[in-house]
Amino acid sequence: MLEIKYDYLILRGNIGVGKTTTLKKLIPYFHKSRINFALIDCGELRKYIGDKEPSYKNRVLCAKNTILLANSFIQEGYFTLLEWVLADQDLLDQMKKQISGEGKLIRLSCSLEQNLIRNKCPNRMWPGSIDKIVYINNLFEKNKPYNLNETLIDNNLLSAEEVANQIINLIKK
Repeated sequence: MLEIKYDYLILRGNIGVGKTTTLKKLIPYFHKSRINFALIDCGELRKYIGDKEPSYKNRVLCAKNTILLANSFIQEGYFTLLEWVLADQDLLDQMKKQISGEGKLIRLSCSLEQNLIRNKCPNRMWPGSIDKIVYINNLFEKNKPYNLNETLIDNNLLSAEEVANQIINLIKK
């Protein structure tokens, strides 16, 4: 039976690095162990904020609402998984300070070349997407090492199942 030593997990990384796919692989572990969990996809949450253009104000508003939502789930005893690109150090620090309980921070990473290959699928491309991936990659590279309490998982050569297994080993009691 899986027991988790944290109240929440923040899984972050560039667009297309495997965050959503990895979280989908984690869900069966939680179901099998009868762990109540909540998944907050911050990228999806941002889509419901009606700014004409994505902006820093939009990201801050999303972070504030993510904190409120996460705290609500944590207070009800749910292990809370937060998924976000989150390359902004100030927003990450704000979230970590304001989310209740103890959390684990994990960043998924792969090479820019691998990321661009993964994102060449027709359903993942949109105007400007390659530029956005390169821009976010540069933000992550500039902030390396981002945080001493962050675990970096390089998934260049790992399957989503292997990444999920690594995460389970990091968060279990």
